[in-house]
Amino acid sequence: MTGTAAAGLEADAQEAAERMVRDLCEAVDAHDFDRFGAYFTDTASYRFGNAEPLRGRAAIVAATAGAVAAIPPVRHRVDQVVRHGDQLFCRFTIEVAAPAGTVAMPCVTVVELAPGRPAGEDAVIVDYRVHMDIAPALEAAEAARV
Repeated sequence: MTGTAAAGLEADAQEAAERMVRDLCEAVDAHDFDRFGAYFTDTASYRFGNAEPLRGRAAIVAATAGAVAAIPPVRHRVDQVVRHGDQLFCRFTIEVAAPAGTVAMPCVTVVELAPGRPAGEDAVIVDYRVHMDIAPALEAAEAARV
């Protein structure tokens, strides 16, 4: 394979990864948790911060739906996606509505794809790790209830 062909394949893989990450975010923002869950294998692991890891698509979908229901309306803004082999390193800004205005929270997610499976296919995520401080969203939810 020529260098140009290999670079083209890498660019295609990067583009597919970015599309998948944007679709994951759009699914959560639209409360389409089945669409979100379709990207995870049946045995996938999902860890948010220092919480215990969740195992399996059903647990991941249920926890994501529950988390989104517990906070004000959320919007994910994808700032950067970098693919390195079977891993994606994603940087987001998560925005939630609050009584005093929008709260923007930085977030980094590390996603491991099933070996040799292109991003964008169904059931391709085997490990998903979210690194962020969700406290401002929970504080906004509490302020909205008061």
